[in-house]
Amino acid sequence: MFECAYTGVGAVGTVFDGTTEDAFVISDLINPAPKDSGDVHTLGQADTYSVIIQHRDTGGTVIDQTVTKVGVVDAVKVSASIAPQLTFTVAGVNSGTSVCGITTDVTTTALTVPFGALTISSFVDAAQRLTVTTNAIGGYAVTAAENDQVGRGANACAGDGSASITCIVDASVTGATHTTSADWTDAANDPGFGYSLHPVTGGLTAAFTYNESARTFSAKQFADLAESEEVQTIYSRSTVAASDVVDVCYRIAPAATNAAGDYENYLVYTASATF
Repeated sequence: MFECAYTGVGAVGTVFDGTTEDAFVISDLINPAPKDSGDVHTLGQADTYSVIIQHRDTGGTVIDQTVTKVGVVDAVKVSASIAPQLTFTVAGVNSGTSVCGITTDVTTTALTVPFGALTISSFVDAAQRLTVTTNAIGGYAVTAAENDQVGRGANACAGDGSASITCIVDASVTGATHTTSADWTDAANDPGFGYSLHPVTGGLTAAFTYNESARTFSAKQFADLAESEEVQTIYSRSTVAASDVVDVCYRIAPAATNAAGDYENYLVYTASATF
């Protein structure tokens, strides 16, 4: 039983509406257990209880009363599930596009970076756009590597490729490795193949950027799988992501001693999520 004491006129018919007369507030009510004696409780169907409300005087004598009904029904559980999702795309970038502080010379596709005819002592620049979307609560990481140096006829390149006239070496600028970047601006004295990064979406973590440390074109070599170099994370985020975009900028310049012919290698990008 709940007792609600008050002072005031309290005549029969008084409305305790919270304005002219203060309202009664009863809290901490606990729903009764489902009926199980005599009546069988049916899930989803309310059990109905009578509630007697009495108005008594100070002596406990009932002045007036009313009976109401309360229906108590089972709680409704709402549930859903969302499947783990990870979307990773590589898209081409048109020639004449301004990216990484340079203007691209050739048009790429999702599967090709066709540098075309190379000229000694000259850079040719290209780019591709990488996009990641994931609902992984731990975020994601994108890694990159090459199968080998850029070889004539896709032939294997021993070591760093510098001993062979049929291999375009990885970016030969002093200080550049697959783990360390360096400013790469001299095609004549520092030939090779390398890349830089231009984050388009804010909030993600890029391994480095083209203009870091006030550089013109900060670049790295790709990790060489043929030499068992460890693949490198190029960008990541530690939480969910909606269309995180990074442009990868490629730069190539042949050495004067590279033999004539067609050259190629393959790049491998991998996106991994932590759910």
